[in-house]
Amino acid sequence: MDVSEVIHREQIRHLLASYTWAGDRGRIEELADLFTLDGVLDVGAHGDRWAGRAAIVDGLRAVIERTAAAPGREGTPGPVHHDVSSVLITEVEGGRARANSYFAVRTSIGLDHWGRYFDRLELEIGRWRFSERIVVVDGSSPGSLMVRT
Repeated sequence: MDVSEVIHREQIRHLLASYTWAGDRGRIEELADLFTLDGVLDVGAHGDRWAGRAAIVDGLRAVIERTAAAPGREGTPGPVHHDVSSVLITEVEGGRARANSYFAVRTSIGLDHWGRYFDRLELEIGRWRFSERIVVVDGSSPGSLMVRT
């Protein structure tokens, strides 16, 4: 591995962390800007598949509204904290890369849900962005505030 690949890998780690921090703070426009213009966020059975930054913003707004309106949830899941671990970055070449990682989400109920991210990444005008992020929820706690059961 040469120095330029190490730099790219650190930039990718920064991208993954930026997504988590923006999402946990409800900064959905900032989060959507981490995707290429036609980038895809696929939240599978627990949401939808959105292509393009505007669709990602609209989709995440709908998730926030659905979560806030759920019976017995008092309008908010409280603080949301994603813990991301075991980041594996592969195929870093030609301005493209892949990354896989695990996540666990804590809300006011404690551990809310957990799963995996599968990312395709592109270097766009000197900045790494998601071209596709697939979210796979592997499980959720009883009474999850964020995952449809």
